[in-house]
Amino acid sequence: MVDGAELIINGRHIFPGVRRLGEGPFVPLQQAVPRLGGRVAFSDRGPRLIGLGGELPLEGEIIRDGDLDYVPLLLVAKFFRAGCYWDQSSNTWVLGQENPLLRGKSILLDPGHGGQDRGFEGRHSLEEQLNMDLARRLQRLIELGGGFTLLTRLEGEGPSTQERIETARCFQPFLLVSLHHNSSFDPQDQGTEVLHNGRWQSLRLARCIHGELVGELATYDRGVKEVNHGLLRELPVPAAWVELVFLSNPGDEALARQPSFRQRAAAAIYRGILAALS
Repeated sequence: MVDGAELIINGRHIFPGVRRLGEGPFVPLQQAVPRLGGRVAFSDRGPRLIGLGGELPLEGEIIRDGDLDYVPLLLVAKFFRAGCYWDQSSNTWVLGQENPLLRGKSILLDPGHGGQDRGFEGRHSLEEQLNMDLARRLQRLIELGGGFTLLTRLEGEGPSTQERIETARCFQPFLLVSLHHNSSFDPQDQGTEVLHNGRWQSLRLARCIHGELVGELATYDRGVKEVNHGLLRELPVPAAWVELVFLSNPGDEALARQPSFRQRAAAAIYRGILAALS
């Protein structure tokens, strides 16, 4: 882990991030604990973590760094029953707890293109690879939150639209999110848009994901649009189609190639899904 790693808790970025202090990763106490549903109490006996699991004394565990108190990441994750992992490519620690909104729900993720259909080929990227990377990041967040996921394809596979529809019918998901990167003949075109099939629940899902993406990434806002694509049209569940950024635009492509950008995008889509379920 590189010192100064980013930190995501339950789909939210926490600032400042993770520091390597002493033997392992440490998280900022007052910033991280509320995101895990807990609080810090101070008394003559010293500081304590308080959560559903009871209380945990922190005497000897806190390290002061500048104006902030830091505590061991793994200690906090265990106390608050949060799953965690470090994503090396984006230098990000991700913590997640089961969310009642997701518990027991199945979500189908559709990484666009694949196989012989490589999607748009940017100067330095392939769309089908970026779509899959984004799907895998989102999949891990959903599963940390207690949901079930299935992908319409695996690496190297290129199912047709009809095959993806059949996968959805067999899986019977609660909702579908299709993941893509955009392109245009005009290299000036840029930004983020989310598509839907016109049904109210799909519109709500698209709006929630779109709002979180644009707010998180500060990309050019291309809005929420209705389309008549078969994958969205044929399924009786809420469905949204994400066009993250334009690989035909040099600036957008440079963003899309950054693992940290894709990690932030996955977190934003995750929050959008939760907002649509609330």
